[in-house]
Amino acid sequence: MPSARPSGRDAGASPAGVRSRRGGAERGPDKSWVVDGRPETVRRQVHEALTDMGTDASELTYLRLVGDTPGAHQDVPLEESLGALVQLRDQGLIRRIGLSGALRRCWPAPSR
Repeated sequence: MPSARPSGRDAGASPAGVRSRRGGAERGPDKSWVVDGRPETVRRQVHEALTDMGTDASELTYLRLVGDTPGAHQDVPLEESLGALVQLRDQGLIRRIGLSGALRRCWPAPSR
């Protein structure tokens, strides 16, 4: 008997496509993007997005990095921001995690 849950490429897909949200940035008072990758901000944004979407889990949540935000800088290590999303995924609130603005210069230098 076939599984009732889709898996692989079709998991979470709907006829209208996959609904996604970005976290880690907000509009400032002047309407410009302010990158804020603090774990508490990322968690708050995910919970707000779930409420806005009227769902208990996000199919795809992107972490906005500084690469596509002019003049922005990242004061929070990527591991902390991404760690918050991983925790939310482990709690079942996020199914997939993506990165937005992931330019090479945004990644930490490899440790040796």
